Amino acid sequence: MSVVRQDNEILLSFEDDIFLKGAEGVYSVSPAPEWASLDTWQYEGKNCLVSTNHKDSHEGDIVFNITLIQDGELEFNYVSSSESGYDYLKLIIDGSEKMSSKGSDHQNFTLVKQPLMEGNHTVKFTYRKDGSGTTGKDAVGIGYIKFTGVEEPVIRKYLITDNTGKLYTIKNGVLTDTGSTAAQLNSSLFISNGFEKDSFDYQVFKDLNGIKIYQWLDKDRIHGITATATPNSQIIEGVADLTDPTVLGLNSVSAEGTDVTVAYSVDEKTYTEYMTLSSFAAIDVDALYKSAPQKKIWFKIKIPGDATFKGIFFNCVNEKGDS
Repeated sequence: MSVVRQDNEILLSFEDDIFLKGAEGVYSVSPAPEWASLDTWQYEGKNCLVSTNHKDSHEGDIVFNITLIQDGELEFNYVSSSESGYDYLKLIIDGSEKMSSKGSDHQNFTLVKQPLMEGNHTVKFTYRKDGSGTTGKDAVGIGYIKFTGVEEPVIRKYLITDNTGKLYTIKNGVLTDTGSTAAQLNSSLFISNGFEKDSFDYQVFKDLNGIKIYQWLDKDRIHGITATATPNSQIIEGVADLTDPTVLGLNSVSAEGTDVTVAYSVDEKTYTEYMTLSSFAAIDVDALYKSAPQKKIWFKIKIPGDATFKGIFFNCVNEKGDS
């Protein structure tokens, strides 16, 4: 998907035109006939947002109207092939020019970060052409755009259990017994004993047997899931992200629901035919994992009005072969 929200970030990529629809309460895009999703360049295997104006003495704009509820940041990367010093990218925020690629060589992707204060902003990307001359592709490409500060930050806490049910946390890089068990898990235990993501180190607890990792969030948020509905049915789209470095494969897949069908893709472009949940749960998980170059699996789940659906669950393998 080309619009992904996680915690207080929203990430836009340009493999399709979905980003143009915006996200209610977060951002919108003004009409931009001189920018398009094209394969002139690709970033991480996906099309870039590419300028298409080639007329001399002309500027082509695309404007993002963004709302931040706390201080945050704009982050993007870009690449260009144009007449050096004359045809170039400009970044204009709230009417003030913040950067330009004039006079520089940007044949490789260049990262740009720009702080943004809480509030509403207009972020404009402009490809400017001077009065004459054309070099190279005569264009600039943007690989991705990310805004942070679009929501209050989510607090995540983690706890670990072994096959005895003991609960462990990580303190100062050391695995520590909390004195509680998995049967006692509740919000208070996470708040008082849980460790945060920056303390997560698999090497600290890899020798435990039967490892299970529990995560708690201070808010109930699910982003990156979209649903479309017709009378008596709906289709839910989502992605299973297996990119965590501790995930080395799949042990099994299970699915819970009745009268539900699912199609999946390993490249976000080509989907299988819809199949029953039991058929999906019976697939060769080794082949599925190996066929996903990005270690992500995209889903379209079709749920008729009288159906029930609880979820699709992946049982993953870590370094020790534990699940």
